[in-house]
Amino acid sequence: MKRALFSIRPVPPFDFDLTAGYITYFRGRYATDIFENGVYRRLLRLSGGLALLSVRSTGTVDSPTLAAEVQSDCLDEEMIVEARESAAWLLGTDDDLT
Repeated sequence: MKRALFSIRPVPPFDFDLTAGYITYFRGRYATDIFENGVYRRLLRLSGGLALLSVRSTGTVDSPTLAAEVQSDCLDEEMIVEARESAAWLLGTDDDLT
């Protein structure tokens, strides 16, 4: 399985635990979304096929940074770009909450 790592810098303030908790209705698992042990996971359907997205926080609320990994048997550059865009949209990292 191929994998790629990338970082996302959300617009502060950004609370990853609250965001991922909200997506899973604070149950840890909801539909295709899983948030366990500080890692948010979701299976994505991208142009090249299915890919597993995993995201965790490596920053703080006021200085947020997310470490992301995407895995797929058919991973290519286009899929990595799509995964980054999907992660940003799913987690609302470009939203200014101030």
